[in-house]
Amino acid sequence: QKRASVVSVMASSRFQLGKQPGEVFLTHGHFSHLSVWLPLLQDLTFETVFLELRDSDARALLKLTGVSRQIATLEQLEATQAPDAFAIMSEDVQHQMRSLEGRIEEALSRLSRDGDGERPGAHLRLDSRSPKDGVFLIPRLEQLLKQAILSKFFDRPWSTECQQHDIASFHRCIIKAQEVRSGRDALELLRHSQRIEADLVLGQVANAGDASSQLVLRRWDSRVDPLYEVRVFVCNGRVTAISQYIESIVVPALRRHAKQIESLVCEAVAQVEARIQHLVPDDPYAGSPFYAADFVLIQDDEESRGFQQALLIEINPPPPVAGTVLFDWNKEHDRAILTGQNASSTCCRFVENQMPWANIDFHPPTKEYVDRLRGRKRNVFSFGAWLLQCCRHRHHKHND
Repeated sequence: QKRASVVSVMASSRFQLGKQPGEVFLTHGHFSHLSVWLPLLQDLTFETVFLELRDSDARALLKLTGVSRQIATLEQLEATQAPDAFAIMSEDVQHQMRSLEGRIEEALSRLSRDGDGERPGAHLRLDSRSPKDGVFLIPRLEQLLKQAILSKFFDRPWSTECQQHDIASFHRCIIKAQEVRSGRDALELLRHSQRIEADLVLGQVANAGDASSQLVLRRWDSRVDPLYEVRVFVCNGRVTAISQYIESIVVPALRRHAKQIESLVCEAVAQVEARIQHLVPDDPYAGSPFYAADFVLIQDDEESRGFQQALLIEINPPPPVAGTVLFDWNKEHDRAILTGQNASSTCCRFVENQMPWANIDFHPPTKEYVDRLRGRKRNVFSFGAWLLQCCRHRHHKHND
């Protein structure tokens, strides 16, 4: 497969580099950093191991991400012909990366073993955020997509059922491709992420030239289904709004168990609030403590009973740094909902109408790969037309 258009991986509006966190949110010790809130909430979230990313590690990693990005722009090269980014780094950077790879291996070994004694995988991130945009440049994503798409045959590739299956497969594979099981897996994901590169660069500005951070390894939990993730908005200690996180697909279980979800989320947030309320400052816009949090709903053993738990994924800065998904921060009405200004109840929004496959702003080369697997013929890809479409269809929202 050609590397043509591979650089546009970061242009997808769902996974793009996009709006960068303000410097204040990258300052060491900010409440949204996992190393700040997790010690208070460890029993409410995933088992986690921290690894210091020293200033020298971060600077070497920045050199590696820069070279990797330049290689990704070599559109005429076959993937097998692309230069090895590690091999062309200086000896000092190579030594630094080998050392970091070994330390990541050691950190992975500290996670509790599976029931069969095997070392588990982990989800990798910086203290500030994850390298999820990096998955589009690692081979594993296409391998997972091929397996998922070809696992179910449809007579009509454009049928609603086929489109829904492919959208769900896309999101599940995006998450699964982020699982790391070795130090080299971790470096591959980190070096392809512009999110990581941006946070390390801006972090230096925010911290007087200090590029250090924390690498975070969170034990992989096979119960997690990204279709059941929700973003929650908390203002002045109250859950003001809950939004389905993936805005491109109807998930019947979310709509069917909406009241149960609201109850589970509010119970979980009450536990979170009791422990971190002293960390969250007043937000200038809301005039009170305000943040977003992501939870994943864990299904009950008996599917008809819905969900058994809202498991905390992470604490985020407040909007507009944190995306508002099915709410629109630019609309006064939605801002009032999120900041709790116009109601005492919680506003829940879940996708009600399936978005057509053709209208979804996935990463174009990966979407084309899925279409080839499915035998779904499309018009010749135009990046300009796609970008215009993204601007027009950035949010797929519904009335309250």
